[in-house]
Amino acid sequence: MQKFRKDVFIMGILALAMAGCNPGNGGSSAPDLLEPADGAAVFAAPVFVWSSIPFCDGYRIVIVGEAYTPPFSPGEIDFSDPIIEKDCTDTTYTMSGGDFDNLVDGSYYWKVASFDYPPDGTAPDVNYSEVRSFVVEKIVPLDLDTTYFPFGMDYEWCYERECYEHIFTHEGGDWDTTYYDTFTIMVTDSIYKPEGWNFTWSGGGFQDIVSEEFEILNVDGQYKVPVFWDTILLIPPAGPYSDEYGEIKVSYSTDTLLIVTTYDDNAGITTYTHSTWRLKGKGALKQYYEETRGYPYTFSQTDLLLYFYDGQDTVWTEQ
Repeated sequence: MQKFRKDVFIMGILALAMAGCNPGNGGSSAPDLLEPADGAAVFAAPVFVWSSIPFCDGYRIVIVGEAYTPPFSPGEIDFSDPIIEKDCTDTTYTMSGGDFDNLVDGSYYWKVASFDYPPDGTAPDVNYSEVRSFVVEKIVPLDLDTTYFPFGMDYEWCYERECYEHIFTHEGGDWDTTYYDTFTIMVTDSIYKPEGWNFTWSGGGFQDIVSEEFEILNVDGQYKVPVFWDTILLIPPAGPYSDEYGEIKVSYSTDTLLIVTTYDDNAGITTYTHSTWRLKGKGALKQYYEETRGYPYTFSQTDLLLYFYDGQDTVWTEQ
């Protein structure tokens, strides 16, 4: 008798647990929304967090961005045409940088459902949570010059690279060779953070970009970009100026930026010269690099932009 009662008790506990995803239990199976808080301001790609429902088969997050005039109730929000609808096995969802880039400033609404697939293979039982809102506020500095990289995913630059080598032989002869290559740089993500913009890119190399991440830095309220072994103002003063060592010279006008960097170690008779021409909103149009290791050897490299693609249209081609 005691064993029978024990089995009944265990079966009852299991039944209650399995009922956790049943929408007929008064809404107790719906997840509780945890983060972001209702009405929270969002400045970068947000992370959504909700509570766990035991024995559920999964969760579904739905986000919409319709404009509503207050006062209105959450029941009036139309989720039939979501901007994001994802099924998850975990209790978190991180919006991608690309999806966040597509959002404009304003209010958005989200909810999460737990769902459970019945044994007979019919449509899952779905039980939605309450509705919360968040407000996108993209803090884009005024007059931010996009000379370096325009913001967003799928921006693509294709370059033709010409390499030239000259060697002076001891026998008094010269040896010259020229070869060409084509490479592409594509931005795969961009995120705004308090310390500045961060771009992730893939593809070929570039003399003044030495990693797979490129930054626009916020240094005491001034936006700067790394250039070779130094940083310069993102919006330099009009006309030419140089850094304190005279190794970086910058000429800037409304639309174009010219950067020339020269390094000469003198004792080793090694000279490096970089010249970069950039057009606002397009990126680097041309980059020239020359390396001289004393008299016998000279190497130069010229990168010429063939086209710039913004993910939808080719917005610039080499004339």
